[in-house]
Amino acid sequence: FFQAEDGIRDVERSRGLGDVYKRQLELSKDNKNEQISILDYAIMSNIEKNDKDLFKIKKTLLAFDNLDEQQVLILLNPGDFKNSPWRVLSLEILGDFYISKGQKIKAKDIYDQAIKISDIPEIFKKDLEKKIKDIK
Repeated sequence: FFQAEDGIRDVERSRGLGDVYKRQLELSKDNKNEQISILDYAIMSNIEKNDKDLFKIKKTLLAFDNLDEQQVLILLNPGDFKNSPWRVLSLEILGDFYISKGQKIKAKDIYDQAIKISDIPEIFKKDLEKKIKDIK
């Protein structure tokens, strides 16, 4: 069982990628423990494929403040996420990493890549547009 905010759910019942995306974006980037809980739920729910991508994202979030650029790029290499449903999220976290290191130009480039993905969920698009605007 998984303890959710609105009660206990069976791990077997997946809320689907859309719900996980939406819930992920409701969280502040400062609240990594909640982000990791959501990723754990997604992993345990056997979301169709690319579970290895979820593990990479989780590993990045767990060590976010202690990683250097090379380590983050090994985990969140944009080429590795090319066909992943988690591509936009991986790019957003990569952009957030660059912001945390004061590298605004790199962050903006990454956010721009993410926002150009054709099937980007609207909630991601709005979040990225705000981040791009805040960089200026």
